[in-house]
Amino acid sequence: MQVLSSLHPECEYIFQLARDEQQCLSEITEHGNLSGSGTVGRNCTAGGWSQPFPLYHEACIVEDDITEDSYFATVKLIYTIGYGTSLLSLSVAVVILLLLRRLHCARNYIHMQLFLTFILKSVSVFIKDATLFASDDTDHCTLSTAACKASVVFCHYCVMCNFFWLLVEAVYLNSLLVSTFLRMRRCLWSFALLGWGVPLVCIVLWICSRLFFEDTERLTKSTLLLIPLFGTHYMVFSFLPDYFNVSLRICVELCLGSFQGLIVAVLYCFLNQEVQNEIRLRWIRYQEGSYAVVPVGVKGSQMDTPF
Repeated sequence: MQVLSSLHPECEYIFQLARDEQQCLSEITEHGNLSGSGTVGRNCTAGGWSQPFPLYHEACIVEDDITEDSYFATVKLIYTIGYGTSLLSLSVAVVILLLLRRLHCARNYIHMQLFLTFILKSVSVFIKDATLFASDDTDHCTLSTAACKASVVFCHYCVMCNFFWLLVEAVYLNSLLVSTFLRMRRCLWSFALLGWGVPLVCIVLWICSRLFFEDTERLTKSTLLLIPLFGTHYMVFSFLPDYFNVSLRICVELCLGSFQGLIVAVLYCFLNQEVQNEIRLRWIRYQEGSYAVVPVGVKGSQMDTPF
C-alpha cells in the first residue's frame, strides 16, 4: 500500500472530488432522488436584471465552498516563493565558491554538486507547474501528453539526484573519519557516479516499468509531483495513510521542502567561516588596490600609503 502520496495538491483535490461524486451517485442510486421540482427566476427592473431568487446554492442545495481551492492556491504560492528564494540563494552560493579559487577542494566540490541538485529541483518544479497547470480550465490530472511525461521524469530525476548527493555528503564525511589518506580525485569521480549515474539508472528502469507494465495514459495519475523532502517530517508522514489530514501533510511537505535549498546555502556557504574569511580578504585587497596610489599636492607627485 502506498503510504506517501506523490500527487500534486491540485490533483489531490480533483481526485477527492471525483471520489465524493462517486459516493454521492451511489447514495442517490440506493435512496433515490429526493430533490423536488422548482424554478429559479429574476425580475427585469429599471436598473436591469435583479439577482436570481432563490439563490442557486439555496435552490439546488449545492455548497459553493472555495475554501479548499484557495487553501491549495496559498500553498502553491508559498512553495513557489520558497523555491524561488532557494534558487536565488543557491545560485549566489555556487558563484561564490567558483570565484574563490582558494576554496576549491573536494569538500566544496561536493557542496557545489549538492547546490546544483537543489537548483535543478527548483527548476523542475517551475517547469512542472508551467507545463501541467498553466491553465486552470484544463484537467491535467487525467490528461497525458509528452510534455507532461517529460516534466514528471525530469522532476523525478532531479529529486533523486538530490537525495543521492545528500548520501554522498554522508559517505564523504564517513570516509574522512575512517581514513585520513584518500585519493581525492578518484573519490570525486566515484561520488559523481553515485550522485548522477545511479539516479539516471533508476529513472530509466522506472520509465521502462511504466511503459511495459502499466497503461501509459495513467502516467500522471500517481506521479504528477514527487514531493521533494528530507528530514524527520518525511519519516513521520511516510507511516501515515494518504487520507490522514491531507491538507496538513501537503502544507508541511511542500512548504518546508521548498525552503530547504535556502537553508543548505546558508549553512554550507553564507555561514561558512572559510567563505567569510576569503570574502573579507578579497575586500581588504580591493580596498588596498583602490587606495594604494594617492595623488598629492600641486606637483602631481605620488606616494604609497603604508595601509
